[in-house]
Amino acid sequence: MSNATFFACCKKYAGMEEPEVKHLKSLEDDNARFKKLPAEAMLDNEALQMALAKSINGRSEAGNRGVDM
Repeated sequence: MSNATFFACCKKYAGMEEPEVKHLKSLEDDNARFKKLPAEAMLDNEALQMALAKSINGRSEAGNRGVDM
């Protein structure tokens, strides 16, 4: 561990007991996970919109050929 890392940790966790540090780390992990949720939801939404567009395009092309679906 570099000196810079060591002193950054000391500054961040100064005066905290072990349970407090564990709780803080847990909260930081939760926050990171929650920040990912909107991005994942947007990707899911985009994938559904693409699938819907393909489905609609497939139906209109089939209708133009006189094929029943």
